[in-house]
Amino acid sequence: MSDTPDEKGPSGNPSKQVEQPDPQSSPAASVDDDLAWLQRTHQNREHSGHHSHHSHHGRGSRGRGGHQRGRGRRHHPRWYRPRNTIVFPLLALVLLVAGFLFYVNHELGAIRRAPINADFSGATSAGTNVLLIASNARTGAVQADVATMVVQLVHLGADGSHASLIDLPRDLVLPDAHGRGRASIAVQYLRDGTSSLVSDLQSVLGIDIEHAVQINYAGYVRATDTIGGVDVSTETGVRHLSGSAALSYVDQRGINSVVAGQRNQHWLRGIIEGTLSPGVLLNPVKIIELLHDVKPNLILDDALTTGAIRSLAWHSRGLSPTQTRYLTVPYRGYEHVKGSVVLLPDLQAIAQLGAAVRADNDSGIAVFDN
Repeated sequence: MSDTPDEKGPSGNPSKQVEQPDPQSSPAASVDDDLAWLQRTHQNREHSGHHSHHSHHGRGSRGRGGHQRGRGRRHHPRWYRPRNTIVFPLLALVLLVAGFLFYVNHELGAIRRAPINADFSGATSAGTNVLLIASNARTGAVQADVATMVVQLVHLGADGSHASLIDLPRDLVLPDAHGRGRASIAVQYLRDGTSSLVSDLQSVLGIDIEHAVQINYAGYVRATDTIGGVDVSTETGVRHLSGSAALSYVDQRGINSVVAGQRNQHWLRGIIEGTLSPGVLLNPVKIIELLHDVKPNLILDDALTTGAIRSLAWHSRGLSPTQTRYLTVPYRGYEHVKGSVVLLPDLQAIAQLGAAVRADNDSGIAVFDN
């Protein structure tokens, strides 16, 4: 048997077997392994993300072409989108305005109407003429058998740029269009009613009067209080008056019909200016209150329909109180006739004023300003 001699080192001792380095454990191999692992991990993540993307894309697509609305977002119905939430307040506002206009239209339609059977064959006037008859009746709407306080002819310009209020004093004597002699405006109205008075005024002035409005002072008083009082020009300066104080000022004993008419114009001007102020005109509650104040104390002619009122209001939308003239029909003075004091008309000047109104000549009307 042959023995294989042991390998000995230089010292003669058995030498240890020298281990050969493992290529897998070398530093270079370790780096290569790490790089390979990172590459595999990155590829796996990309594949997983790509698969997840396609899965989500398939589930979340909407509409043609599968357009993606976005990952991880909660989808709301169309009406819930934040950009559309403004629609609801606007819709509510439109409904409120529509309801308000419907209510106003209903209230205007509920005002009492009465026919005017006035005959006139004269020239048609430019613009619109409305006869305003105010009574001192304390309750109920003015009627033909209630004494009148003030009569005003309201002329609205054809282009809506100007208006005139012409006072016709209640003591003014006018020829009777039906040939029954002369009588004051107050007597004619009390005896024959609105239609006869309209006929007489049309004949004397040479104009046509399209509408008539009858109101008592109870409506004036309530409207004045609703708008918080009015500023009235008086002989002692401008005064802020309540409804009852304004009525006492206009209905003061001892003043003649000319002064009473002018005071009424000042009161009516204060009501118009107060109503057109932003605090009232843009306040639906105030507008409704004014309708409630006036409606029970008002009678319109049957031609002054709700549509006609809307048309006049729209036509005069640009008119301001400063563009409105206040004047008194021309007269010659007072005279005692059969125990009564009457106001004699200046028929020639009245004809000139009527011609200016008929032609809608604002400068011609201005000649007779108070």
